[in-house]
Amino acid sequence: MYRWDVWAAAYLIGGGCSDDSFMDFRAGLIALGRDWYERAAACPDSLAEHPAVIAAAEAQEDEAVFYEDVNYAASGAFKRIAGDEEDL
Repeated sequence: MYRWDVWAAAYLIGGGCSDDSFMDFRAGLIALGRDWYERAAACPDSLAEHPAVIAAAEAQEDEAVFYEDVNYAASGAFKRIAGDEEDL
């Protein structure tokens, strides 16, 4: 979901948002599950209601919903199933 309104939400939630951070934010949206992903797609402002965003705002943290590790989930799963990439 590469849209300016979603990037604006990421910018507000994260206190700024580079292109790399936006990639992590989009991965984080996926990690929130289908319901939240679809809500954010319909109205990015709805993320203000997510518990992680609320908690981060109260604690003045800017890491809510930015989950870089999700970007590597597929390759990690493949390595686990297929074995060490040197064995391939």
